[in-house]
Amino acid sequence: MGDDNKANWIRSIRKEHKIHFICIQETQFSEISKFKLGYLWGKSNFEFEGMGASGRSGGLLSIWEPGIFQKSFVVAKKNFLLISGILLGFNVTMNVVNVYGPHSLNEKKELWAELEKLRHERDGVWVFVGDFNEVRYPSERLNSEFYPQGANLFNQFIFNAQLMEFNMSGHPFTFMRGLGSSYSKLDRFLVCNEFVNKWPYACARVLPRHLSDHCPIILTATNIDFGPPPPV
Repeated sequence: MGDDNKANWIRSIRKEHKIHFICIQETQFSEISKFKLGYLWGKSNFEFEGMGASGRSGGLLSIWEPGIFQKSFVVAKKNFLLISGILLGFNVTMNVVNVYGPHSLNEKKELWAELEKLRHERDGVWVFVGDFNEVRYPSERLNSEFYPQGANLFNQFIFNAQLMEFNMSGHPFTFMRGLGSSYSKLDRFLVCNEFVNKWPYACARVLPRHLSDHCPIILTATNIDFGPPPPV
C-alpha cells in the first residue's frame, strides 16, 4: 500500500462519498493487519478479507461496513476475491467480486472461465469490480496498442456471464502510463440484470487520479456504495 499519504487519500475518498464497501487491487501486502487497515477506513467499525501479495506483486483487499453488509461466504484466489453476504435492510444476497486481471492471454482466458462458472453456481445479485487489465473496444485505448483477441475473450465472458457494464462519467480512461504517454480503460463495474432492476438509478463515476497510475472508480446506489481505490 505504501505510505500514509495514500492511506489518507483512500480514507478521504470513503468519507467524502460515504462508501460502504471498498475493493483495492495490487495492495502489495504480504500480510494484512486490521490495525493498518484502520488508517484506510477511518474510526468506524469495519470487516475485511484479503489475498496476500506475492513479494511486491499483486494482493487483493475488500473492506466493508458490517452494519450494511453481513458476510457469509468467501473465495480468495490470486486474481479475484469473492465476498458473498446479505445486504442488510434489503434482505438481498450480494456477491461482490474484487478482480485483478492477469497480463497474459492464457491466464486471462482461465480467469474469465473461472469467474463465469462461479457466476452461474451461486444465486444473488452480482457486482464485478476492479482492474481487469483488459479493454473491450479500440476506443478504450489512446496511444496504446489494441489486441482484438484479448478484447473478444473479455467481451465473450461478459456475454456468457450475463453481465452488463455501467457507463462511467468523469473520464473515459482509468489508467495512465508514465507521465501521460498512453491511456486505457482497465477499471470498470460489471453487474447482473438483477442489480439494474433493483437499483435502476445507480450511477458509476471515475474520480480524479492522484497518488496512483489508476483512477478510483465508484458505484453509487440508494443506501449502498461500492468504491475501489486504485491499485498502488
